[in-house]
Amino acid sequence: GDITIRSGNAGTFNYAKVGHGGYGNGSTQINTGTINVEATAGAVELNSRNGSSAFTQIGHGGLGKGGFMKGEFRDAVVVTAGTQVKLGAGNNQDTFAMIGHGGTNVRGIFTGAVDVNAGAGGLILTGGSTRAFAQVGHGGYNEAGALGVYTITAAPITIDAGLIDLKGGGTSAYAQIGHGGAYVNGSSGTGSAVDSAILVKTSGTAATDGIRLKGGTGADSYAMIGSGGREGSFDVLGNVTVTSAGGGISLEGTTTNAFSLIGNGGHVVAGALSGTTAVTSNGGGSADGISLKGGFGTYSYANIGHATNNVTGSMLNSDTIVKILGGGLSITAGSGTLAGASIGLQSRAFFGDRSGKIDVDVLAGDVTMTSVSGTASFAQIGHGGWGQSGIGNMSGEVTLTVDNGTLTMLGGESSAVPANDYGKYAMIGHGGGAAHSGTTTGSVIVDVNNAISMAGGNGGDSFTLIGHGGRNRSGTFGAVGDKVEVISRTAGLSMSNGNGSQAFSMIGMGGSSATGSKTGDVIVSTVSGVSMNGTVG
Repeated sequence: GDITIRSGNAGTFNYAKVGHGGYGNGSTQINTGTINVEATAGAVELNSRNGSSAFTQIGHGGLGKGGFMKGEFRDAVVVTAGTQVKLGAGNNQDTFAMIGHGGTNVRGIFTGAVDVNAGAGGLILTGGSTRAFAQVGHGGYNEAGALGVYTITAAPITIDAGLIDLKGGGTSAYAQIGHGGAYVNGSSGTGSAVDSAILVKTSGTAATDGIRLKGGTGADSYAMIGSGGREGSFDVLGNVTVTSAGGGISLEGTTTNAFSLIGNGGHVVAGALSGTTAVTSNGGGSADGISLKGGFGTYSYANIGHATNNVTGSMLNSDTIVKILGGGLSITAGSGTLAGASIGLQSRAFFGDRSGKIDVDVLAGDVTMTSVSGTASFAQIGHGGWGQSGIGNMSGEVTLTVDNGTLTMLGGESSAVPANDYGKYAMIGHGGGAAHSGTTTGSVIVDVNNAISMAGGNGGDSFTLIGHGGRNRSGTFGAVGDKVEVISRTAGLSMSNGNGSQAFSMIGMGGSSATGSKTGDVIVSTVSGVSMNGTVG
């Protein structure tokens, strides 16, 4: 039968949990012991309801309301269901739903694997109202200004489910598979990238299966597979591996800080982020592709690869690998400010170095990269983003292979307010818009079976670029032995500028107001020729 863990619908602290802890205002605890919950012929559901602080949890910890619960929270958490695992946060403050150690205002030392086998009905995480998050992993929510300190080690997360569905809720009601959460300091992972790695895979092959991440309706209601979250100094060492058997993978940002991310980091997370992000969409059908879509709010980005904003840190030894068997790849920026859609190590105003290759292989279907009307909202395959006076080196080869389809890159549209009309580019390579200085290296190789189209837009900075650089970048672009190579194996290449300011189309290193040396061969190969139209604007 089913196992349902349901909190109270009225009153205060009417929580329901499996594991040590509970309500521990200011207490110091040592909680150890493996937790194993099994419903081999049914579902496991965590149903947080409407009572004040009426959370649900499978794990050690709980609630340190008003003062932190501190100590050690150790050993594995294993949840097995025959049909489905569902975490539904409630409609009152701190009515979170969680599988893992931690909770609200809980800090200390965390160890132990988190394993969830959810069955054909999938793993469903839904955020609730204010601070009512849904999470699989160690960590949780900490009140802003009183950052929780975590030391998380020997804590791999393994998810096996028919499908994955993550949806944020109200303010700070995030949905996350990974360690960390909101307002955290400390670290996750040590020694190697497998110590606290995340492995997520689905088994369903229907069009309604797959993996879905979507931000919520409130600020900071992000959806994420990876360690990190919302604000703090948090070092993360860990691979993130996500595989969908069918039904595709979609990431969609929504409102303010309601981003969607597969990778480590989040928003305003400082520190060292490291580990490989590998995303595979199997199936081979038209519904089995990958879609990234920015939202309508500020920082409502969608990204595969590590990401953060407005911090000092590093993203080193961090490859980003994407493979799609069918259905193509759609990368579409949003209408909000800084609502980009991208694959790579991304950030606004980042001070630090980034390294790692990017390898995107689309075996069937088209690739479209589209910037629309959002300010500083771009579509990119590469490291970088919106510079905003950032400093740091970026390195690693960028490869896009489209085995049986086309590539279309479109710059964005103009904004209603002229002062907000900038940053609407589509590019393949490291760099982006706004001022950033540093050395940028690695070859850029785009190999497409069918036609390639690059068209600047009507908005500001609505350029299209294959190569490193962009707009207002400075430093060194390329190194000896690097190249920019673009191939259309059965068709041709068309390039056109747009009506907007800085709406150029370019293959090579550099761009507009890109100062510094440019090095590397530029190779273009097609069957039916190259069309270049610079008379649009």
